[in-house]
Amino acid sequence: MLRIAALVIVLLTGRVAFADEAAPPPPDDGYGTHVLVADLIAPVMFTAAQWRTRPFVDLGISAYVLGGPVVHTAHRRYRRAATSLGLRIGLPIAGLFAGDLVHHLISSGDPHVWEAWDGPPSPLWILGAAAGFVGAIVIDQRVLAGGYTRKRTAVVPSATAGNGGVTLGIIAAF
Repeated sequence: MLRIAALVIVLLTGRVAFADEAAPPPPDDGYGTHVLVADLIAPVMFTAAQWRTRPFVDLGISAYVLGGPVVHTAHRRYRRAATSLGLRIGLPIAGLFAGDLVHHLISSGDPHVWEAWDGPPSPLWILGAAAGFVGAIVIDQRVLAGGYTRKRTAVVPSATAGNGGVTLGIIAAF
């Protein structure tokens, strides 16, 4: 009878135990390094192609245009992926037009290259487009992806004694 009374007391006075609330997600440290690694694929492909092999050139262009958006999508940042795609296409074109505008301000009488093709494009076109490419990569990596976070550097001296003597060293994590 005493056991039944103890069981009734435990059931009536006991509390339901709840697990602690889930810990908040860790702060978004940024994944700009991932975007930077994706962006390094394009110059590697262009270098491998040396502008002669069409598949490598196509892969390089695809890696430039889609590298950042794919990384943003992998991190479930879909608006940033769309913004990255717009930057990667729009800024080089805007740079190209800015180079053309500067070219016409310097030499006002020359026709547009697309109106009368008479040779290679203006160096200002190439400079403007290159500035657009680099600008898109920098904005994508630093602003949209949050840049990169420096890991804490730890340096610890170490000493190990053995039969053959003592080994001194430094252990570091970067």
